[in-house]
This record gives sequence, C-alpha cells and structure tokens, in this order.
Amino acid sequence: MKQELSMIHLGPGNVGSVFIKQVTKQKALLAKRYGVTVSFTGIFNSKNSDQAMPLLKSAKPPFVIVDTTASDTTDQLLYYALKKGGYAILSNKKPLSSDQRIFDKLYRYKNRLFFETTVAAGLPVISTLKELLETGDEILEIQGCFSGTLGYIFSELEHNKTFSDVIIKAMESGFTEPDPRDDLSGIDVLRKAIILKRILGSKIERSHVSLQSLVPKTLLQISVANFIKKITIEIFK
Repeated sequence: MKQELSMIHLGPGNVGSVFIKQVTKQKALLAKRYGVTVSFTGIFNSKNSDQAMPLLKSAKPPFVIVDTTASDTTDQLLYYALKKGGYAILSNKKPLSSDQRIFDKLYRYKNRLFFETTVAAGLPVISTLKELLETGDEILEIQGCFSGTLGYIFSELEHNKTFSDVIIKAMESGFTEPDPRDDLSGIDVLRKAIILKRILGSKIERSHVSLQSLVPKTLLQISVANFIKKITIEIFK
C-alpha cells in the first residue's frame, strides 16, 4: 500500500538546501523501498515561517514539519504540528534549549519529535542516550568536545593564522552557526548541554549557567555583517 507524506520545511538555507537536495534525490528510492511518496507542500525561510500555519491547519497526518532554521520563533509551529498528530524534525537547537516550558510542551510528543542533529552533528548521541535511559541505565556524567567549530578555529590558529581569517573561513565552509558569535560566545555549546540535561530529566534554564565569551561586549549588538567587518579591521587581526 502506497503512502503519501507531505513535508513542510522551515529554513532552506545552508543546511536546509542540502536537506532538500537529499530528499529530492532519494524520492524514488523511498517510494520503491518503503512505498512512501514524499512531497514538499511548503518551504519557508525564517522571515516568513509564520505563513506555514495555514498549511499546518489544513494538513492531515501523516505529515512532517522540518525546522532547519536558526530561529527562536518556530516553537508554536512545531507544537501545533505535533499536537495535530504530525511529526517534527529539528536541527534548530533554539526551541529545545530556550524556556523549560517550551521544551516540556514539545517533548511531551517525544515519540514523534526527532532532533538528533542538534547535538554532535548527527552522530547517534541523543538516540543512544534515550535508549540507555529507556533500559534503566543511570547517566552519571557526559563528557566531550561540544563544539566542532571552536575545535576547528583553535586548530587553525596553531598554524599562525589570524583569528578573523579563521572565523571567516569557518563561516564560508558552513562550520559556524549563521551568526558566528553563537559559537564564539559559548551559547551554542550551552544549547547542546541544556538539551542533553533536559533529556536526562533535569529542569534547567539558560540563566542557571554562566558563560565566558570570546566576543567583546561592544560587538554583541551589531549586525553579523558589521561584526565581520569589525573583526577584520580591528579586533582579532
């Protein structure tokens, strides 16, 4: 029996565009192997993602909402989709690492909520953690390097490259968050840690953790473009 699966996609940027290509490339295989016909019924960027709501209201299960944005305003769309019986797939860390109450609302539907790529770039860290918990294991501690981006930056600095050049190269290579200050400030690492800790059952807010940022306070409130301009000519050269 053939099954149609509609997909609503938020965020056709660097990550999202690759995802779209992968799904498009595998459509024939999915149809042949699993009898599932996948179709994109709507693709929205972070600026007009609110326009996805009419599609969600008319969608009938099975359907999937995919969030590859870096937006902090998609949680209502995700919650609506899950509550309606749909599935949600996230690479966006913000909905799960913002307020605890938002995480609780979404994680209530954890059997239809998938976010493996929010931590460790798709390595099976989250699924392994869930399996350990489901089989009765007690997690005492999680250790690791939580930022491949910072690892890359500091490795490149060992080759006598300037901080600004390394950051720009990391951005161009797609290693950083859309705003590289999320990596340099430690916020991206914090988001991952919060997600893991909440899976373990802890109640934690961002305000419970202090960060030591690599970004001067004077560069926190300007645009990304101006930040890049500033570090190129002034701070990190």
